[in-house]
Amino acid sequence: MKKYIFIIVSFFMISMPSTSAQLKSEVNECFELVSIAFRLADAPEYVNNEIPNYVSEIDTYFSKYKNHELFPYMKGLREKHGISYDAAMCAAACIKIKNGKVVMLPHCEISKMDSRWTEAAYKTFITYLNDFYRKSNFRNFYVRHSDLYNLAVKKVNQVLGTVNTRWFKSLFGVELGSPLIIVSLTNGRDNYAFTRKIADEKVTGIVVGCVSDSVGMPTCRFDMDYIVVHELLHNYTNPLILQSWEQLSLPAEKIYSSINDELYLGSYDHPQAMTFEWFAKLLSLMYYRDNPQSDKPLKAGIKNMQNQGFIWMERSMIFMEHFYKNRNRYPYLKDYMGQIIGFMKYTSDNMEYVLKEYNARAPYIVDTYPVTGSMVTGKVDTIEIRFSEAMLGTYGSIEIKEKGIKELPVKGECLWKDDRTFMIPIDTSRLEQGKYGIRLNPRGFQSLKRYLIKDAYTYTIDITK
Repeated sequence: MKKYIFIIVSFFMISMPSTSAQLKSEVNECFELVSIAFRLADAPEYVNNEIPNYVSEIDTYFSKYKNHELFPYMKGLREKHGISYDAAMCAAACIKIKNGKVVMLPHCEISKMDSRWTEAAYKTFITYLNDFYRKSNFRNFYVRHSDLYNLAVKKVNQVLGTVNTRWFKSLFGVELGSPLIIVSLTNGRDNYAFTRKIADEKVTGIVVGCVSDSVGMPTCRFDMDYIVVHELLHNYTNPLILQSWEQLSLPAEKIYSSINDELYLGSYDHPQAMTFEWFAKLLSLMYYRDNPQSDKPLKAGIKNMQNQGFIWMERSMIFMEHFYKNRNRYPYLKDYMGQIIGFMKYTSDNMEYVLKEYNARAPYIVDTYPVTGSMVTGKVDTIEIRFSEAMLGTYGSIEIKEKGIKELPVKGECLWKDDRTFMIPIDTSRLEQGKYGIRLNPRGFQSLKRYLIKDAYTYTIDITK
């Protein structure tokens, strides 16, 4: 059985005309240097194979520098201080290459950009990074790949030309301006926002990753327009959340404690991170509400985000309609934050009902044949699993960790007999006496209404002679 086969809702694809000055992207040597360094330090979020030839060349070129003292230091930063994900990109935003050296930008206070960094730890990091940069002749590697970088920038700029940048001012009251949009060929599918403030100058930016096309060349994810809008929104929404955090912290903690197992799977490992992401996702949906396209079913997008753990997203979208109906009272989103706080408080006090609403919509398994857990004499060539709802037609499995259960030997492709009955063909030549099983991945089994089965489901069967 193929693992992790499921559809990600493609409602983010877009082909709308540009309504204001086009955003521009670039590949930046500092960001690529830091991303590559985190890959070489074995940080899981920076280790990927999205652009196979490029990352293979990274590993080959820098293999003889893997013992550089930079990397054990970086591993220690990760273990002790959680320096990972966006903290790495904040580090890149505070450096420049000058006269062949990696130096810190004057007056760029990294600890104010990301509290996981201390100024002392950052200075040590830059010292090691600079030494690695010089000894590895990183500049040579970077220049050699300029054509590849230019191709990636060209692909991203085509998507940027479709983004309605005027929408940001209509919602927040300030121009979007010219944010830095950094394209990374090392970050894979991960994307980050950052804000850099030096003296009176404030620069906002985002880092977007790339995937590869059918011939292995860098290209955009199908939802790149959504990624750009979403990451740009963080530079607006995060400050609004921070300004209201004293009032939002308790509701956020209540919500997080109710569903943190689901949210943790998305790497939102504390209530504030959850709230930052919820608000940016909510506003991303509002962007597509205000810029409708026939190939972006908004309801499917809401369900997709609820399946990621933000199970109060449908309520959130409905509540935002009051903002639209009362724009004379709330000209911009900052004026509506009092209502947002009230909404979060009410939601947190009623999470019992939010959970009931969500769980009641989840499809469930009605029956199986042979019955799960049963003993069957002889060999069985097909397993049937029937669901309570019409299903989307996707599937997926995850590893069984229970001792004494062998993985069912699946023969070829699984199939749907009808929209509720899932068929698993078994390779009987590989069946022996004993207990076999297969564990269904919740993200692989969605109803037509885009709700997931609630929990991973383990099917077992005992084969006897």
